[in-house]
Amino acid sequence: MTNFGWNLEVDIMILMITSFIATRSLVSNNIYSIDRLFRIVIYFDMALAVTDLMWSAIANGIWVVPLWVAYAVNVAYLWVLAMVGFSWFIYSEAIMEMKWTKIGIYFVLFSIPELVLLILLIMSYWTGIIFSVGPDFTYHRGPLLLFATAVDITYPAVTTIRALARSFKNKYYIHRREYRNMASFVLFPTIGAGLLALDPNAPYMASGIMLALVFTFFGREETVIQSDPLTGMPNRRKLYPYVEKIIERHEGFSTKDLYFILIEITNLKEIRSRYGNVEADNAVMMLAEVVESLCEEYSAYGTRYSDNRFGIAFETPEPDEINSLMKKIEMLLAESEEENLQYSIEFKYGYARYDTVIMDSVKSLVEVAENRLRGREYSQDQ
Repeated sequence: MTNFGWNLEVDIMILMITSFIATRSLVSNNIYSIDRLFRIVIYFDMALAVTDLMWSAIANGIWVVPLWVAYAVNVAYLWVLAMVGFSWFIYSEAIMEMKWTKIGIYFVLFSIPELVLLILLIMSYWTGIIFSVGPDFTYHRGPLLLFATAVDITYPAVTTIRALARSFKNKYYIHRREYRNMASFVLFPTIGAGLLALDPNAPYMASGIMLALVFTFFGREETVIQSDPLTGMPNRRKLYPYVEKIIERHEGFSTKDLYFILIEITNLKEIRSRYGNVEADNAVMMLAEVVESLCEEYSAYGTRYSDNRFGIAFETPEPDEINSLMKKIEMLLAESEEENLQYSIEFKYGYARYDTVIMDSVKSLVEVAENRLRGREYSQDQ
């Protein structure tokens, strides 16, 4: 009775928290978006909590059922546990935009181990090949339980390794952060699996997966809040704390100069009015590509500062390097404009160097850049 009471409390908590996350995800995102895949993982964890509670009720004599029902509950629990890892694998791979996620045949191929596991689980009623349930409703491990374990861990392990590797290679800060967030998903279920060795009847797996879902959901939500939906770059909300950290380093002795650069499309309103929102978005994306190219080359930090502006935080030990960066901006923007025959992108930029004497915040640094932005303009026609 004590074990059932403990399981009941924990599983109800799991269902409440996962229901909240599912509802929050459903309200804040389109049901047909990629976040629908995330909700599928949530639903499987909810099913895991339900089947765990059902087995606890059976094992503790709370729910008296025929032996085949006990087998059915265990089949459901073990298969749902495997499906959590499989559905997370699909979600994670889709987030990373892996090419195989666009080809239906691969879903069939990757689901074969899950189907084989389901068949073996059902066969366990007669053979005990994965597990068996005694007349007194005690659970016993079968000779192929390791196969079930392998299916459980292989899918999330593979996508975790891939996400972690890509987090060090991707040039976009937002993507790197998102990939590391996804890679951390396996942490709590791994702890839960370890705790099962101490008490195999406790709902550690369902609760571990729940904690992983909470951690990754709010991490992803924070990433979305701090990123621009059109370009995927960090927005101004993320820029300020980043630059503040650099400024803190410059309060003491620093061999590098800190620059903040603002680049603005001055005719974006006209482009939108004459050619429509699609072409206006295209102009913004062209400028975003220029900024991202510069950030990669100069180890700078780029952000979409506002509708028609981008910001670049840039540190350099060479004072003259800012001039080469400015010339590179003009060159790349000119090259981008040549790709579009419908209109010319007019732009201007301004920059400011952080001065510990006259500046005391990010705001003062940005104000200087904005003032200079108004006084120097470049366009393709010049």
